[in-house]
Amino acid sequence: MALLWTAVIVVLSLVSFSKLPKVSLLPSYTDKITHFVFYFGFVFLWGNALLQKAQNRKNIFLKILSTAILVGALMEVLQETLTQNRTFDWLDILANSIGAVVGIFILMMFGKSENKLKSF
Repeated sequence: MALLWTAVIVVLSLVSFSKLPKVSLLPSYTDKITHFVFYFGFVFLWGNALLQKAQNRKNIFLKILSTAILVGALMEVLQETLTQNRTFDWLDILANSIGAVVGIFILMMFGKSENKLKSF
């Protein structure tokens, strides 16, 4: 599931939506919420997959968080360099990172008991 979620993030980050109609009913910050949710999900799903096998849980938390932040920043760079209608946005990186950090905190809370994490 984590790998599929990562693929969805990559595809949606690099596909152009310029031909879709603009929906003015959505608040202007909806894009940032989407970034938050994507990277919260990234961290939570990878954490759920990797923590069950991990011997050093603290190390796994740090690796997952670092990877999420790096992937989020890389997607922004790739949007600027590989696409014509997508642009680099520092605020997107910030939203990605906040989602990842919140995801790590949730993982740490639920990760105290592996049974809680598996059932979530």
